[in-house]
Amino acid sequence: MRVRIHGARACFKVMNMNVQEYKQLKAFARFDGLVLGLILCAAFFMTLASISNPVFELGALTAMLCGPFFLAFRLRYYRDMVLKARISFMRAFGYGLLCTFYGSLILAMACYVYFRFVDGGSFYQSMLQYLSMPEMKEVVKLYGIDQKVMKDSVSALAEARPIEMAFSLMYNVLAFGLFINLFIALVIRKNPRVSEAGNR
Repeated sequence: MRVRIHGARACFKVMNMNVQEYKQLKAFARFDGLVLGLILCAAFFMTLASISNPVFELGALTAMLCGPFFLAFRLRYYRDMVLKARISFMRAFGYGLLCTFYGSLILAMACYVYFRFVDGGSFYQSMLQYLSMPEMKEVVKLYGIDQKVMKDSVSALAEARPIEMAFSLMYNVLAFGLFINLFIALVIRKNPRVSEAGNR
């Protein structure tokens, strides 16, 4: 318990927040994380659908691009409407990480439910059909990749448990979010050298 308290105090100090401000930040991040999770789920399911129907490729790409722009828009709103147009880099970065964590958690749950109860092996079959397409064979050949290696990779993916698929997807989103939130925080931060004491 003592370690947890000291950890929380260190977090408040780094982000220059008090307890009330931290609760406020988490409340905003939960809501925005929920919306981000829905965007990520849309991208996930449209990506699955695009394997058998290329029509969904544009939708999947659009949904993927919407994620970072949504984070930047909401962080700017939080900065301007809640913090009176002033936010430090660390608070902006922490906000983005919390949003990404909540969003990736929702995506992981959706991924688990899909592969555990809905898929029934259709993803594996769709991937095999996709790799068997003449155009895909040409692409694989162009990049010098062995067709057998590709099929073995798909087979290994098919043998993964739903929980493993979910955690892998969550890890990838968090890893990408770590870098994208660094960039967003650098862009959105405003008056970082001015003390945020005036916001309280």
